[in-house]
Amino acid sequence: MLQRAPIARLQPYIESVWASARAAAECGGQEITLPNQNASIVMRLDGTSLDLIRQDNSVRSVGQAVIGGVQTRAFTKNRNCASAVGAVLKPGALPSLMGANAVEFTDDHIPLDAVLHRTVIQSTIEMLQEVSALEARLCMFEAFLLTLLPSRVALHPVVQGALQGLHRESRIGDLVAASGISHRHFNHLFTLGVGVSPKYYQRLLRVNFGISALASHPAMRWSDVALGSGYADQPHFNREFRALTGLTPTIYARSHRRAPLHVVC
Repeated sequence: MLQRAPIARLQPYIESVWASARAAAECGGQEITLPNQNASIVMRLDGTSLDLIRQDNSVRSVGQAVIGGVQTRAFTKNRNCASAVGAVLKPGALPSLMGANAVEFTDDHIPLDAVLHRTVIQSTIEMLQEVSALEARLCMFEAFLLTLLPSRVALHPVVQGALQGLHRESRIGDLVAASGISHRHFNHLFTLGVGVSPKYYQRLLRVNFGISALASHPAMRWSDVALGSGYADQPHFNREFRALTGLTPTIYARSHRRAPLHVVC
């Protein structure tokens, strides 16, 4: 897998772009994807669909090219053997790129052709299929992403300022006071731009910091993980981790992971 920062023109909207050619050993079975504050765009290049597993074990096939909004809870999908390209969006980027409120995508995966013209998507996938080098695919994918930039709705300045100031230990009341608008209006603008409320976004920031710490530093004391993530103590961290991911920290630490947010079933 190749992952890197995007070209300069995309950097206000895109956190990273990636391309992968999955090995046969990574195919088959299912995996759990943990909650994430970043939306994403993914194009699969071998004709397979994103298959989501519902609670009754039925399968929802979303499509070959997909937009995933902010995910406030874990979801399960089939591990198809797909070569793919994708973009991790910066929080608040969906209104600018898609011309729609971010909340319309929250906890959902939507076929890209429900938002953009089908022929544009298909021609992009066909061009990507013609090259095998991952860097060449990324450059081609970035050219597609650039077509999304003109004439789109800009993120509200209040939301831009809030995203710059909202961290794991921020006081949301202070951000509201600095914005000069009411708490209700602040929450409304933030939710439309980002997809979740400021409070829930901060919850995702905290739990994802903990996930990254557990994945990167398995020997780290869990009490230190909890404090570094912004929790008052380890029991609070344990409760939030399970509430948002459906897993305990112990189960996560012992799991087989393809990446920090992807747990193999």
